[in-house]
Amino acid sequence: MRFLQNLVSYWLNRALTDTLANSRGFQRLAIRMDQFLSEFKPSEFTKAFREEMTKSFREEQMRNKKF
Repeated sequence: MRFLQNLVSYWLNRALTDTLANSRGFQRLAIRMDQFLSEFKPSEFTKAFREEMTKSFREEQMRNKKF
């Protein structure tokens, strides 16, 4: 049964990938997304969020080391 599930999953994945790769709309979306992400500069919010998450992560690590 597991073999059949893997086989179906493989073929569906391949069909979806081929369909998207040949889709002009998807290609345009990928190009626009790439341009947007290459122009994206981290804002002050993202910097502060990253710092806060790093701080929280380090505090959690320190708490776990005590146990």
